[in-house]
Amino acid sequence: MAPDWQGLCNLWVLFAVTAASVTDLRWGKIYNLVTVPALAAGLTLNTLAAGWAGLSLSLQGIGVGLALLLTTLLFGQYLGGGDVKLLAALGALRGPSFVLATLAVAIPLGGLMALGLALSRGALRDSVRRLGWSLYGRFVLGEAGQPDTASSLKFPYALALAGGALAAFWWQP
Repeated sequence: MAPDWQGLCNLWVLFAVTAASVTDLRWGKIYNLVTVPALAAGLTLNTLAAGWAGLSLSLQGIGVGLALLLTTLLFGQYLGGGDVKLLAALGALRGPSFVLATLAVAIPLGGLMALGLALSRGALRDSVRRLGWSLYGRFVLGEAGQPDTASSLKFPYALALAGGALAAFWWQP
């Protein structure tokens, strides 16, 4: 009886998003201790399951996850490195289409979370103003300014990524 490689990858996805959510909630970080083993597991399991094609799938997934880093740098660093590494690990485990399906849900979910947090703290106006100035500085003035991290609202984006990954399981069982 052959191992259920897909099932093992799915278990790793669940482990990674759960552990990342817990550490992001508790300490405001997603640690390499979560993302690196998940990424290595994805590379290993997919290679064992499908050889070079599996390795290629994992590498493509990592590439899509890391490409997000370049995209976020255009707008200022609103996602942390742990969020990007978590996406790369999800890509290594399930491939690029899983990363895109995860993001299709995580982006609006994260926006709703940020909106709810800003409303609950009475900081919506200030948050929108900072985002506007950041975009203006980047695209009009050509400055690569970073958001003011001392006063910006931070929230555990791993929760949005976890929600996106769970929804992606529905689209891509």
